[in-house]
Amino acid sequence: MKIKLNDLSQRAYEIAKANGFHDKPTPVIVDLMMIITELSEMVQADRKNQRSVGKGSVIVKIWKDNQDVSVNGLYHDLLKGTVEEELADVVIRFLDFAGSRNIPLEIDTERKYVGNIDFTAFTVAEWAMPIVMAISDSVAGCYTTTSEFIESMIEACFKYAEAYQIPLLDIVGIKMKYNETRGHLHGCKY
Repeated sequence: MKIKLNDLSQRAYEIAKANGFHDKPTPVIVDLMMIITELSEMVQADRKNQRSVGKGSVIVKIWKDNQDVSVNGLYHDLLKGTVEEELADVVIRFLDFAGSRNIPLEIDTERKYVGNIDFTAFTVAEWAMPIVMAISDSVAGCYTTTSEFIESMIEACFKYAEAYQIPLLDIVGIKMKYNETRGHLHGCKY
């Protein structure tokens, strides 16, 4: 299935901008490092076995059935600090990167990877390292286009989510809604 992510990437950018992340231009390398930081947080959540396994669909059902439910409560009670939340953060950072640079995105969630990799056979660290290496390759100019690079990274996130039955688009939506409530730079220096 092909998913156009332009509206979602524009929304990620607008939320980040409202929170002060685009008050001044950010070097590409800093944005990429922030993505690596989210990957590192995902690895840490996996090391601590912090998952919302089985809760992902519950979270989405609660959210879809009752839009008035406190996103902060839902987020803090069921998502905060989990692999699923950090995976959503990786995707949101990539979306913001594209949105801030007006890079059009379309991913193919049906694309088959070499050898149909079984993502469940890997730890998060083993899955994340190739993404970190791909980020390094992007800095070195190894991709034809920036769009191609971002799309392939987001597709890898969706493949991982599919392997673990994580409703990633929905969790991204919940996390973005939560991000709307956060303060300037989410309380950080940059």
